[in-house]
Amino acid sequence: MKKIKSIIAYICIICFSLVLLSSCKDSESNVTKENVPQAAMGRYVEKYIEELSSEDGGMVAYTAVRNDGTIEFYKYYSEENVTRVYSTADGINFERKDAEPWYKKILNMGNYQITKIDYDSEGNIYVLIFENETESSLFNKIFKVTSDNEIHEIDMEWRETDVEDLKVYITDMTVTAEGELMINQSLRGILHYTDEGKYLGQYGSSSDGIYTVSDDYIYNFDARQLKINVYNIETHEMTREIPLDEITGEIPRGEMILGLKLSPGKDGSIYITDRSGVYKIVKDGVILEKIIDGELTSLGIPSLHFSAILEGINGELYIPYSDREQNTSVAKYEFDENVSTLPSMELTVYTLDENNTLRQTAGELQNKYPDFKVNVRVGMDGDTSITKTDAIKQLNGELLGGKGPDLILLDGLSVESYIQKGVLADLSDIVNAYMKDEKLLSAVINTYANDGKYPVIPTKFHMPLIWIDEEYKDYMKNLDTLIEFVQEKNDKPVFGYFEPADLITTFSYACFPEWINEGKEINRQELTKFLQNMKVLYDNRGDFTGSDGKAFAWAFNKTYGCYSILKGYQSYVIENLAQDKRQGGIPLFLPGQVEKSFVPVNCIGVNNNSSNIDISKEFVSLMLSEAVQKAPINDGFPVNLDALEYGALGTGNENMYYMVSGPGEETLEGVPPSREKLEVIKELCYKVENPSVPDEVLIEIIIENSKEYFEGAITVEDAVEKIKEKSKLYLSE
Repeated sequence: MKKIKSIIAYICIICFSLVLLSSCKDSESNVTKENVPQAAMGRYVEKYIEELSSEDGGMVAYTAVRNDGTIEFYKYYSEENVTRVYSTADGINFERKDAEPWYKKILNMGNYQITKIDYDSEGNIYVLIFENETESSLFNKIFKVTSDNEIHEIDMEWRETDVEDLKVYITDMTVTAEGELMINQSLRGILHYTDEGKYLGQYGSSSDGIYTVSDDYIYNFDARQLKINVYNIETHEMTREIPLDEITGEIPRGEMILGLKLSPGKDGSIYITDRSGVYKIVKDGVILEKIIDGELTSLGIPSLHFSAILEGINGELYIPYSDREQNTSVAKYEFDENVSTLPSMELTVYTLDENNTLRQTAGELQNKYPDFKVNVRVGMDGDTSITKTDAIKQLNGELLGGKGPDLILLDGLSVESYIQKGVLADLSDIVNAYMKDEKLLSAVINTYANDGKYPVIPTKFHMPLIWIDEEYKDYMKNLDTLIEFVQEKNDKPVFGYFEPADLITTFSYACFPEWINEGKEINRQELTKFLQNMKVLYDNRGDFTGSDGKAFAWAFNKTYGCYSILKGYQSYVIENLAQDKRQGGIPLFLPGQVEKSFVPVNCIGVNNNSSNIDISKEFVSLMLSEAVQKAPINDGFPVNLDALEYGALGTGNENMYYMVSGPGEETLEGVPPSREKLEVIKELCYKVENPSVPDEVLIEIIIENSKEYFEGAITVEDAVEKIKEKSKLYLSE
């Protein structure tokens, strides 16, 4: 099984997603639709199908569409070790039956897993299987089941790769009406075979893997140029290109590419599904029609993995969803002409940068209040003409004018300035409701609290940590003891190679609060001490380059330790693999000038001038809920204690395996952190005490004006004086 997991990891090193469709503490918002003008009507409405949820213990494993339009959902029940089929011909009624005899017969023919089922126009069934624990590097077979239930293995003319463990590894299969096979083979791309297994040709490049077949055409997604190439199956010639630039919306391009699905529709049409929504292209067309808005449906929830859309016989649409724990559900989308095209009310949430917790919360709120559209407004949305300064000026202008968004994510903004200007509403009622049951991590929640008021609530946090052998833990109490260790242990570097900028930035998370006096002036003594210590670290660095070089250097015993800003349980991957490789080492708080520091993130505030105060507060409450907080979107540790405890269980890690290449020839591979290791991280979370939010502008000033000191050209006193002068005007503003 380890070999199989390695192969899966080779194809996709880290692939996970999670959905949680429960809601938080339920306080109904006083939302009305009075005086709302009549809107355009008609849109697809999302509704989950009860029979296809995982609540009965069954998991939708795969789907198939028969030639008469009947859609079949194969649902596997692990405890009973049986598969049942839920089928619908009319989109209304679902018939449940046991899988047909051929299904079990194929499984009993070997150590097989069925990974795809498809039909041709004659009703013949094609079954793609994956073989477990095989000594061969050929992991796949394809069987054909005829109408008389005869099972035949197709003798495939496989096109082997040069990679020993991946000579033939098939990730998808589609059958044309005539029974020809379109295969997605890892490292080979999309290959075309006859129904007897004869190789006919290839479409696109060897790296292409997202495709669909509709009528006589194959549609192949070109991720490099963000377009779809359309090929005629008969001639193998490309007939047209379909550009996809317009479908990304506010979804980051990288995420769009990873999540994009193609699927066939009726009359030669196709559907494109990604986080931003569902698009339809008619046969021979190049124009995309957006028919479902992802922000109004579960597509916009980052923790959900979605499969390709299926079109029912009456035009209804289905999307299967799954989470990291392999819970599955299927949503049905039907067009309702009596529902407004867009929700009649809108809630606007502002953030400088794209943020998954906001998207997760927006999806939860959208499910609860379909008449509200949550508009996540990204200040730095990828438009290179808009600088951070410009974005902040625009936001401030709106707020000073008594307008602006309903909610503001204050990460990257001057939180204290917004608090002092009184533009943020008090959120103490939300905090108090949770804290009655001691549901929140108080050290983090209280970061910006003052006299019992909470103008800003951090909903997640990061931890700067160090990994080192337990025998050296007494040296890791603070920055002074760390420097003692560096000077004593000079047989090898304490850490891997870093530029001064990296050292200053990382260690600022454990030191920054000491550099600024209450009068908003540089603390000359503390900053001097910090720079001197960073110089010692820099002078004793190791020559190990690469973004993950510090962990790899430690893993292969070239350094005494490594350090990192841990952003959640899921970010504890490379350090965990390094621990396993070394067979030792423990995580501790990064030694600094501040003890047990943490970085508050996802800091949310509500605009005092919002006309949607009630629903805005409910949004904040949802951000703090277990449903949102335990979603593995890896942008911080939860402040919700139930979610913090849940994350330490490592649920969903059971079948994962990582293989990561380092800056040199070394690789690290293995399973995710054990529960015992996650428990250690969790206990550190409970011990955080002091918030540290380094000012980006000031950090840049320090980096720029200390360069000559690290090069040995000026004294540390000269460097601090330059920093003090350069920062004087900025700190006074």
